[in-house]
Amino acid sequence: GLVAEMAAAAWLLGVALGAGGRYGGALTVLAPLVEAGGADGASAERRLFGALSSATIASIQRQLGRHAIARESDVRALELTDGTGEAAFDALVGLASDAVGLDEAEEAAERLVQAEAVLPGRGDEWWRQRVRLGWARAEVAMLEGRVEDASALAAEAVQRAEDSRAPRHVAKGLLLLGLAQVSSGNEEVVTTLRRSATFAESLGCLPLIWPSRSLLGALVAESDRAESDKSLGAARS
Repeated sequence: GLVAEMAAAAWLLGVALGAGGRYGGALTVLAPLVEAGGADGASAERRLFGALSSATIASIQRQLGRHAIARESDVRALELTDGTGEAAFDALVGLASDAVGLDEAEEAAERLVQAEAVLPGRGDEWWRQRVRLGWARAEVAMLEGRVEDASALAAEAVQRAEDSRAPRHVAKGLLLLGLAQVSSGNEEVVTTLRRSATFAESLGCLPLIWPSRSLLGALVAESDRAESDKSLGAARS
């Protein structure tokens, strides 16, 4: 009879499966929560976890490069909210990232403003949201060609994640920082990507291992063939 608790547990399981790269399992767990949240007469708790689950599904679709499909899930997530709170923020910042993937800079910037409007008055418990906002800001900056701004924003997000003792968020932040450093020609990019890959591997976060390792392998292909082969092999596996 603990309906809300069961929904929360299922959502957390979906988040954990997705973070580990077990996308099929994550979608299997999360999809029924979205359906239950959108049913007629659904309770506030069911709507909340339906929205959170739909935003999590969108994140998985983005990891797979399916930005248009991700947008549909983020829109669905937002529809299940009143426009405020954690679920609405997740949907809005997700919509900003969806727009980046679809090369829609104006839409991305507009969604960022909407996400930022949800933040005022939130305390330290919203560290995750602030880290994610930093990622999205960095993505938009890269899309707009502001590579130095992107590096600064990504570095700030990494620091916030470190302060919050969130290693998975550190690993993803370092990956974004590495991407920004590639664009700006920063020589620290190899060190940054090594750190990202090492963190991701220690946590078993497959969605972060393959991009960090593949990019690192490509960057050092001429200067260190052995490391390049090792990194590319890890990415392929």
